[in-house]
Amino acid sequence: MKVLFHSPVLKFYPKAYRSWFNIEKEGIELDYFFTFSNSPLLEPRRGNIAWKMEKARQLVLAQGYDFLFNVEADIVLPKNALLKLLNNKKDVISGLYRGKPSTFFNTCICARIYDPAGPQDSDDRYPEVGKDFQLGDIIECCFLCFGCILIAKNILAQISFKKEIDTDFSLDLQTLKVPMYLDTGVKCIHLEPTGEEIRI
Repeated sequence: MKVLFHSPVLKFYPKAYRSWFNIEKEGIELDYFFTFSNSPLLEPRRGNIAWKMEKARQLVLAQGYDFLFNVEADIVLPKNALLKLLNNKKDVISGLYRGKPSTFFNTCICARIYDPAGPQDSDDRYPEVGKDFQLGDIIECCFLCFGCILIAKNILAQISFKKEIDTDFSLDLQTLKVPMYLDTGVKCIHLEPTGEEIRI
């Protein structure tokens, strides 16, 4: 099993960085790929994340990796993150973490589930601990973020990262009728630039 660990680095977070190299990886051939440079043709944040993700996607396909494990620079991983996600045997699955107020404007779970009959204006909403799942559950979602996500090579062969960021990726998955999942047992920490930890 070959996995490419990728992080589209925007800022260096030592605690997150240390956790990446401390994950359990028994039986896995794991390589690390960090994208620091930006495309001068793209808007600084959104366009460049897609550009960096596309570089990682192309490397996975060219070098025969089985999965892309994408982790954003401000995510602290639990030691069992990679092995637990792989053991679920899903083509697209994310770890659990909350948004950070400095960029996400709230601390909701970074995923969305279908709820057409809900009180909200849209057909989906953020899942809630205790209401929609118990910690440790695997739940199907209609939207996932890129903070801690495992993507199989067969999906990467069908979808490129040439649009924007996670919203477009999730919409592409929906179009292809590819299910996406959230492993609520993989509890990550989201770091603010100040070092504040946003926990589950």
